[in-house]
Amino acid sequence: MSNAAFISVTSGATGSGSGSVGFRVSSNTSASSRAGTLTIAGQTFTVTQNGSTPVCTFVLSPKSQEMGFPASSGSIQVVADGGCAWSASVDVEWLTLTSSSGTGAGRITFTVAKNKKAKSRTATITVAGESVTVTQRGRV
Repeated sequence: MSNAAFISVTSGATGSGSGSVGFRVSSNTSASSRAGTLTIAGQTFTVTQNGSTPVCTFVLSPKSQEMGFPASSGSIQVVADGGCAWSASVDVEWLTLTSSSGTGAGRITFTVAKNKKAKSRTATITVAGESVTVTQRGRV
């Protein structure tokens, strides 16, 4: 006999003497683990099932930004499933992430240092394999 709705006895529910009991555990779509028990011949058996690992998808918007040569700031919207944690990284020193991690939907904020050169420069901000290109114009 099962005391949990997610555990069902599939065979051997009744009988006498030696035998076996089959049971089935339904899928756990929650991120949390759960436990239930089976009572067989007066003995209690505990069944524990791990939570599911969410499949996380991330979308960053906008996919690119152009900044002027003076020091300035910008932001990127992160769209992610509720239980999905994320953190951002950048590949240059002149762009500083001021808000770079979260869970679910959020925003990455950053600042760029003044570009003192005439040449434009480019940085890549990355979250879970998704990237945004930030281009800063050179000084005119």
